[in-house]
Amino acid sequence: MNSKFFGIICLFVSAISLTNPAWAGMDEEEQVIAVSTTGSVKAVPDVALILLEVRSTSPLAANALEENNNKRAAVTTALGELGLTEEHIEFSANQFTPAGGGRYIPGGQRATGFDVYATLKIKVPIAGQSFKELGDRVAVVLDELSKAGASTLSRDISMYSLGGSSAVVFTLEDASEQENAAYEVAISKARPVAMQIAKKMGVKITGIQSVRSSMPARPARPYPGGGLLDYAHLSTSPDELTIKANVTVNFSFAR
Repeated sequence: MNSKFFGIICLFVSAISLTNPAWAGMDEEEQVIAVSTTGSVKAVPDVALILLEVRSTSPLAANALEENNNKRAAVTTALGELGLTEEHIEFSANQFTPAGGGRYIPGGQRATGFDVYATLKIKVPIAGQSFKELGDRVAVVLDELSKAGASTLSRDISMYSLGGSSAVVFTLEDASEQENAAYEVAISKARPVAMQIAKKMGVKITGIQSVRSSMPARPARPYPGGGLLDYAHLSTSPDELTIKANVTVNFSFAR
């Protein structure tokens, strides 16, 4: 087996001495060859997520809060005029942070006021739209909400979820079918590896004892209780999304 192949698939193999009489007395759960693999499939996104925030700053928290609530109301009105209803919109609660100082620098300049902000996620269905139509639709939403007081996510929020400020990402509303397909791909990749290992050990694969599976870690949420929520698969492209699944397959064997 070449090094490239091993670089793709991580193997965890139980070390068993076939010449040791104690082997016959091993517990059944220990008589396994464990292979960990990753499977992936491609899909076309069906939802665009527009991620924005409404932020206000003032020396007094109460004034910043009042200003931000007024902006939220204006943005909500603009969304309604764009035909986006409550099912497409999710505002976070207002968050309070220091403003005007080195918030992340110990011993830095003291804060001179307060930032009050709320993040906003807008779901725009893609089905039936060309890329041009989708782009035009997103541009109109961004422009109109910008006039009402919304802006792209601040870097200190979006860096935890998207690697930097980003206004639009793409996903699947329901990725369960594609996730199942990715699991199948991962499991199918595990068996040939187990067969090769069994051959080197001088044993024969008798079946699958168990399978442990997981999806890759979900993106961090840019704020408590909201943001990207439970969308595990995101893309910056409207035409392709990669769905990945991780599995560890325990193959039973016999001499």
